[in-house]
Amino acid sequence: FKYNNSTDIDFAEPDSRYMSYRLHRKLTALANAVKKRWPQTKLRVLQAWTSQIDPKKPRSLHYEGRAANFLTSDGNASRLGILAGMAASFGFDWIYYPNDNDAAGYIHASVIPEICQAAIDLAFILDGSGSVSRTDFRKEIDFVKNVTTFFNVGANATRIAVFQYSDKVYPAIGLDDYFTKPSLLFAVDSVQYTGKSTRTATALDYARTVIFTTAEGARDSKLGVPKVAVLLTDGKSNGGSITNPARLIKESGINVFSIGVTGNVNVNELNEIASDPDDDHVFLLNSFDDVAGFVDQMSAISCDEPAVVEPGDNTTTEVGEDDFKYFKTECEAFGDEITIEERDITGRVHVYASVEAKNPSPLDHPAVVSRNESSSPIKTVTIRLPSGSVTKLIYVSVQGQNETNRFVLNIWDTLFNHSNYDASVVENSRPGTFVYDISADYRSGDRKSG
Repeated sequence: FKYNNSTDIDFAEPDSRYMSYRLHRKLTALANAVKKRWPQTKLRVLQAWTSQIDPKKPRSLHYEGRAANFLTSDGNASRLGILAGMAASFGFDWIYYPNDNDAAGYIHASVIPEICQAAIDLAFILDGSGSVSRTDFRKEIDFVKNVTTFFNVGANATRIAVFQYSDKVYPAIGLDDYFTKPSLLFAVDSVQYTGKSTRTATALDYARTVIFTTAEGARDSKLGVPKVAVLLTDGKSNGGSITNPARLIKESGINVFSIGVTGNVNVNELNEIASDPDDDHVFLLNSFDDVAGFVDQMSAISCDEPAVVEPGDNTTTEVGEDDFKYFKTECEAFGDEITIEERDITGRVHVYASVEAKNPSPLDHPAVVSRNESSSPIKTVTIRLPSGSVTKLIYVSVQGQNETNRFVLNIWDTLFNHSNYDASVVENSRPGTFVYDISADYRSGDRKSG
């Protein structure tokens, strides 16, 4: 987000000054034009970013800082039509202008996300079964092409793979096949429809054992590059149970989204395939005509999908200035606390962690997100787990503060009551010599090892 401090805009709520960079540019330009056209009048923003989630609108773009409701500061409804035209001229991507019968006395406008600069290994798994017509399969291809345009494609940026499944897997594009967007889009457009059965289990196994391997172009998990699989299907799987393949692909550190199209899908199967939580990774569309309208949402959520890291493993990666890197891990909570440690190699970063917020940020409430924004080259953040937790997803974000920032991240269970212990060791002691007993200092309820 960027904070908009323009004096030419009257913000109804302080939170509304936070917005995406794209919305910031367009609102500021529109405000300047309003001031020139109607001297002594400002652009008044009623709502932009908000943390107040409406359960009836769980997907509102206000929560992403990409939408704004506005009018002129004098409240003159007769200017709304002109204001809507001005907004269009400044490149807002979607504009709603109320008609005479609409009680809304403001313009609602939104923008698409910026091009995703994150490095991601992204694979599209396309249903080419007989129940998908040739026409509808082309809509799957168009969906892949449109999502692809949102990403910065390259060897050190996002790598994209595509394959089709029906009676078997039909390989098309590997993660290291194309590193320029034009060549990739041409290859995607060349994928041909097969039209046979729906062997989803085979597709999941292929993604795990072939597509997301370093031999086929996937990057090592310790580099902190998110691995994302997007599976589209219009029906139920046949040719074997998906239970083990679904479990194994997620255990291998791959984030899986499942998109069910038409009412013929098995929702329980989609939930089993997708990563947790299901609300964030399972999507139901009425028909293939709806796939085109889902591009923006799929692009945004896949760009912000966290990399899966193993507890105790060092993840070494980098992040740009003001950019975020997202991580998640599933810890088996022996105690009641999880510790995140970050060590700066170059530059400086801020660290945020949560068990609730998938992409924790400095804008989140302190009750939801723990943070360390110190200048120390070694930072720790401790997450206290809810009572009775056995396993828990931990979400971590790292925000770069300098132009280049390279760091090491590690996450582990906090087994002891203290982080440091002092003990005296006699010089030249023999290996195996008893030094200090900390067994009594295990956290209450922790599982002790022998």
